[in-house]
Amino acid sequence: MLAAANLTIVAFSRFGLVNGLPNHHGQLLVFFTITVAAAEVAVGLAITGMAIFRVTHPPAGATALVSYAGAQSAAFLAFPILSGAVALVLLGTAYHRLTGTTYPAKPPERA
Repeated sequence: MLAAANLTIVAFSRFGLVNGLPNHHGQLLVFFTITVAAAEVAVGLAITGMAIFRVTHPPAGATALVSYAGAQSAAFLAFPILSGAVALVLLGTAYHRLTGTTYPAKPPERA
């Protein structure tokens, strides 16, 4: 539906002539809406994947949004995000080994 709306915007922008030249505002609007739609898909897929694996962490959806909308390189994902994830896993492992608790917490078995 969004693609149909974008196609309509581009088609009708040809009719709005300014000084005998086509008005390109419609094409610019389409690029904006495509970018917004792609960002929405990135956030939705990130949150859906986390919900499926039961590791829901809503701020991680913002990570996907920032990496896409900011046109960041792969280094953005590799260094700050990966190093933060590795640090969290190492700290969590150290905590659970020191305290003797297990992760994930297993629910009590029913008789």
